[in-house]
Amino acid sequence: MFDRYVKGDVPKHDAPTIGVEFGTKTLNLPDNDQKVKLQIWDTSGQERYRSITSVHYRKALGALVVYDITSEKSYKNVHRWISELKEEAEQDVVVILVGNKLDIVNSDESKREVKFAAAQQYAKENNLLFMETSAKTNIKVKEIFDMLTQEIFKNKSQKLKDKPVSKFLQQQHTSQQSGDDSCNC
Repeated sequence: MFDRYVKGDVPKHDAPTIGVEFGTKTLNLPDNDQKVKLQIWDTSGQERYRSITSVHYRKALGALVVYDITSEKSYKNVHRWISELKEEAEQDVVVILVGNKLDIVNSDESKREVKFAAAQQYAKENNLLFMETSAKTNIKVKEIFDMLTQEIFKNKSQKLKDKPVSKFLQQQHTSQQSGDDSCNC
């Protein structure tokens, strides 16, 4: 999905990500025509890269947990990734559970090993968004990233509304008083 969305490339093979890939994508939000730049990290789902990939959860605003709908084994790993996200990421991280390889199932339903209803129910029980896609044929790839971006902005807007005004103004005032040699960390 990363190559399809960020680079516009058609996946040439089914090889999984090794380690971590990084890319950016600039888009306009449809609700307010605001331009945003997404920083997208494609992390490996393989166990041997677990220590590398979990570091990237900490400041993530959103995550796509992708599994192969033609592989029950792939789907069973979802539970571990969701648990790690809940432990490592911010509390309000937006997570979309994504079933990939819809193109295969659309041409032969017997290849489906993960039932749509089961994955949808799991997503509901764990407060996740859910969608199926095909990176190969570009089915709903853009829609998934758009949904993720919109949900992130909805969360961030709500957090700003929930902050007490006096605290927000105090933080603004403090930041404005800082000199060039100070750190706002």
